[in-house]
Amino acid sequence: MSFLFKPMMKRFVFLIFLTTAIFTSKGQSIRVYEHIGLSIATANKVTVPSVSYTQTLEFGKERSYRLGTGFRFNYFNFKNREFKGVETKINNVSIIPSPKLTGASINIPIVAEFHTKKILLGINVDIIGFSFGKTRENPTISNYKGTLDSLNASPRGTSLLLLGKNNRGSLNSEIYLGYKVSDELTIRGGVSSLSSSIRGRYTPKSGEETTLGRFQISQIMPFISLVFNLER
Repeated sequence: MSFLFKPMMKRFVFLIFLTTAIFTSKGQSIRVYEHIGLSIATANKVTVPSVSYTQTLEFGKERSYRLGTGFRFNYFNFKNREFKGVETKINNVSIIPSPKLTGASINIPIVAEFHTKKILLGINVDIIGFSFGKTRENPTISNYKGTLDSLNASPRGTSLLLLGKNNRGSLNSEIYLGYKVSDELTIRGGVSSLSSSIRGRYTPKSGEETTLGRFQISQIMPFISLVFNLER
């Protein structure tokens, strides 16, 4: 399903700005909502709980559309998962950092939703942020020709949406349906797309740490979330 996410993300960012400009220029009345979301996604030995705070603008004649942004904290947990090289020099190389790799990211997502009285359809995409986590020493490496001394792998660094193998850091995106239990509470379920990168480094005999390259994992997962809503 990852092939569906890549072109969708590209168009999504463009449509956010285009739609906002159109409704603003027409002088549509706008309401602002605040949302606190708690979600969890899991599949294939990957688990990603997250907490988000977003603000959305509601507009349109039927007040059916919402666009917004905010902050999302993602905590990721990988169990014996393989990260594959995404740079030319390590194209066939893979790394398992440790039997259990954990890390986190704080990112800025863009949100778009279509609402009816009780049901909503939405998408959110992490655009930029920062990833952090513990450096793992002596990870398991496969298909590398040669010897590496003091190899380590780290999930730390800038997160940036560049699509596919070009993505940096750890990014989470969701497509979902939601049911409005009340004005204050929404239950959402759907599909989450995680892209997470680590950077391999080693220390040769010269003693100066050298970058081996960037390794990445992508995972599609079902997720469920509770969202608490408040109109400003």
